[in-house]
Amino acid sequence: MTTPSTDEHWEQFGKEDPYWAVLTHDEFRKGTLDDQAIQRFFQSGEEHVARILEVIRLQLVPGFSPASALDFGCGVGRLALPLATRCSRVVGVDVSPSMLEEARRNTQARRASGVEWVLGDDTLSRVTGRFDLVHTYIVLQHIPPERGLPLFRRLVDLVAPGGVGALQLTYNRVGFTPPAEGPLCHWPPPVPPPPDTLWVHLRGVARAFYRRLVWLFQGARSAPPPTGPEMQMNQYALNPVFQTLQAAGVTRFVCEFTDHGGDQGLMLLFQKPK
Repeated sequence: MTTPSTDEHWEQFGKEDPYWAVLTHDEFRKGTLDDQAIQRFFQSGEEHVARILEVIRLQLVPGFSPASALDFGCGVGRLALPLATRCSRVVGVDVSPSMLEEARRNTQARRASGVEWVLGDDTLSRVTGRFDLVHTYIVLQHIPPERGLPLFRRLVDLVAPGGVGALQLTYNRVGFTPPAEGPLCHWPPPVPPPPDTLWVHLRGVARAFYRRLVWLFQGARSAPPPTGPEMQMNQYALNPVFQTLQAAGVTRFVCEFTDHGGDQGLMLLFQKPK
């Protein structure tokens, strides 16, 4: 048995509701999306990029001005396109071809240049070179750790010497107590055995049924019932994350906490040694 891939789920999101899949607010639903909502969507990306660069300049690398950037899990370009106004080369990576097609349309609509859209896989095999800034936000949390930790290591490797990584992931769910990691953490971290495929399928069906029941009892008659695949959230053990940074020669990092409806996360910002 193998763990079912979520790549097909993200392609379904990309086809049916790409903007909402990036930012899960009702105003970005396909049925209600208008020009003003799209403007707010990209404005939120502009504000995020400005904030990340401000933190890097204030706390890590004064005067940081990246010439190249990689945005992993770029979706329709919410963050990659604002980066393109600051960098001469930007690569956006996503597993959904439909997301990338929409990103290309947004590139033309916003008259951006220097952006390359690349289809992702578990080794980022289509990504070449290294980057002054490697960034990912609200992406790894949707990838199971057995796939996400190797991707995290790959993203750290793609940071150029002297460059900066800005990588976000979730580590805890409020009210959930993860199993103890024990006093030692081996390197590389052991890969947990894959769950039984039938169990994963039944769990997905049960959660979809529960979401529909909640929708019914909340009386949300004016809105369509929830459909499509579940947008899973995953928690990462932090020991292998920190070991990855230390193995790459990172001696310090800046951490900002994030919260995603009770799923607690970290934005880790660090500079690779020159």
